[in-house]
Amino acid sequence: IILLVKYLPPSLSGMQKSARFGCEAVPNIPLRDKLGIQKLRDHVQARKEHRFPSFLIETLDSAGKNVHTASHRAVNTEMFYTRDMENIKAILNAPQGDFVLGSSRGLNFAPVLGDGLFTAEGQEWQHYRTCARPLFTQARQQSNLKAIERLLYKMWASLSVDDKGWTEEVDLQTLFLDLMLDATIDLLLGDSQHPVESTSQHADRPDKPNATTFVASLDAASTYVGNRTVLGKFFWVQQSGAFLDHCKVIRSYIDFHLSTFQGGASSQSPSEKVASIEQAPSQWQDPKELRNLVQPILSTGRNGTGALLAVIFFYLLKNPSIHDMLRHAVISTFGHKGVIEFSELDSCEYLNFCTLEGLRLGSIVPAIIRSAKRDIKLPRGGGCDRQSPIFLPKGSSIMICIQAVHLRTDLWGDD
Repeated sequence: IILLVKYLPPSLSGMQKSARFGCEAVPNIPLRDKLGIQKLRDHVQARKEHRFPSFLIETLDSAGKNVHTASHRAVNTEMFYTRDMENIKAILNAPQGDFVLGSSRGLNFAPVLGDGLFTAEGQEWQHYRTCARPLFTQARQQSNLKAIERLLYKMWASLSVDDKGWTEEVDLQTLFLDLMLDATIDLLLGDSQHPVESTSQHADRPDKPNATTFVASLDAASTYVGNRTVLGKFFWVQQSGAFLDHCKVIRSYIDFHLSTFQGGASSQSPSEKVASIEQAPSQWQDPKELRNLVQPILSTGRNGTGALLAVIFFYLLKNPSIHDMLRHAVISTFGHKGVIEFSELDSCEYLNFCTLEGLRLGSIVPAIIRSAKRDIKLPRGGGCDRQSPIFLPKGSSIMICIQAVHLRTDLWGDD
């Protein structure tokens, strides 16, 4: 009875407001139960089976032919999905405060990403953005590029080679994730070591963290948070001691690196330390504040860029002719240079094309969710022709299906 009382009134009220806004009904996503609980279960299962982007496409397709915005009930909340570019532009360009990440996102993601760039909103977000900006100057990127070159040689040297000169079969994604963890540590702290050996120079410290355990905990905790996202404000229902232990490992690993850096453990000369955390403003010296700055950049720097490299090589290996074209373009542009400047990377046009196509085919973030802070009118998706405005009631959530946009055949063609 309580669920029915909470479930029915918002629906009736929404219909009345929609009419006042001049909006038409958005197509419904078919459900197997009135409360949409089974849909949430399907969502979680799709994530566990690593087919979440495909699930979002299937969900929108189930609402009808050429449907690019649709909705369904999720307990007592209206859940919208869109792959319509006009609606997406309206959401991303909306006045500040119309759409928010929502308190549940911050509370859900904070144990893994910290209370920083990817969980904060408003002035707090602006604060962390300002603090992080010095890390991404051209001088710092150039310094990081040199570090990545050193790390690449170390990665290649770790590969086993047979007597015919061929390497054994390897998991490139694991190698790329380890590489980018190192590169991100260098970007943040001006120092880096290989993840497997990342605490070797501190072997005498009893509190040294195990980098392999950190990587495993980061992956497990990220998966856990992703699965809880579909529950929205009820994310707390899915809680476990294992998840809390993973989060503790993540914090310990980051705190260790910050403490060793502040203690002077960095191997770089002062001239090489360009805009690293050593040059941080005084407010960064609070350990928790410093971790909140580092934690999201470390996590996304490793997972995001490492995954993109894996996607690009996945498609290059399936398309040898494109691999050969890219190799020729890189050698033609940079082969005669002893040192590659960061500012010169954009000059290799085909490399940029391949990077963008990798982002399109394998979106690193397949979807993002925004919550309506007030009643909002979006430009398209309602009516028989799907061209009429639609109504988003206050408190509803809308999932921007990035991967679904990137794979729309009416925009990109069949290939």
